[in-house]
Amino acid sequence: MNAALLERMNQTSASHSVSAKSVKELPVRYECTLRQVIPICSLISDAAQGVTVILLDVKSVYVRDDLYQNGKINQQLIDSVGKMGGDQFSLTSECVEMGRPITL
Repeated sequence: MNAALLERMNQTSASHSVSAKSVKELPVRYECTLRQVIPICSLISDAAQGVTVILLDVKSVYVRDDLYQNGKINQQLIDSVGKMGGDQFSLTSECVEMGRPITL
């Protein structure tokens, strides 16, 4: 999802059916099925409420053609939005590239 489509994406969460809607204009879309919902509040403490881990199986990935540059997806073109807790989202204003360390 990107920032320009954040509100439309949020509207898709109103779906209570198995076949959730998606926003066709998204630069990258994933079609997934639910594998498992793991409540972790009881594993940590009784104070944590509503904390869950959701595992999904990715069935299809759609990437807009213009995002490919030199055989890779140009992350700067996506303008990604991250889902935080509750009703909070994070917007991407900067992309930092960091090479992986060499293991011996």
